[in-house]
Amino acid sequence: ERYLMEKNESLYSNELLNKQCDELRDENSNIVRQIRDRKQETDQLMMENQKTQETNHNLKKDLNNLTSIIHTMKSDQSQMFELAQRWEQSLQKATIFPQQPMSSQSRHEHIDNDSLGGSMH
Repeated sequence: ERYLMEKNESLYSNELLNKQCDELRDENSNIVRQIRDRKQETDQLMMENQKTQETNHNLKKDLNNLTSIIHTMKSDQSQMFELAQRWEQSLQKATIFPQQPMSSQSRHEHIDNDSLGGSMH
C-alpha cells in the first residue's frame, strides 16, 4: 500500500512536471514567435532606412546641382547686365557723335550690339 502511494505521488509529480514543461514550451514558442516578428520589423525598418538614406543622398545631389544652376544663372544675369550697359553706352555715343568714324573698340562693341538683335531704331 505504501508502495502504491509513493507510486501515485510520483505519477502525480510527473504529471505536474509534464504540465509545467508544456507551459514552458508554449511560453518559449511565444517568445520565439515574438523574436521572429521583431526581427522582421527590424529588417523592414532597416530597408526603409536604406531607402531614406538613398533618397537623402539623391536630394543632396539635386540641391548641389540646383545651387550650381542658380550660381550660373546669377553669373549669366550679371554678364547680360554688363552687356546691356555697354550697349546703352554705345547707343549714347552713336547718338551724341554721329559724324565721327568709329574706333576699332566701338566697332567691336557695335558688332556685339548687332549680335544682340540690332539697333533700337
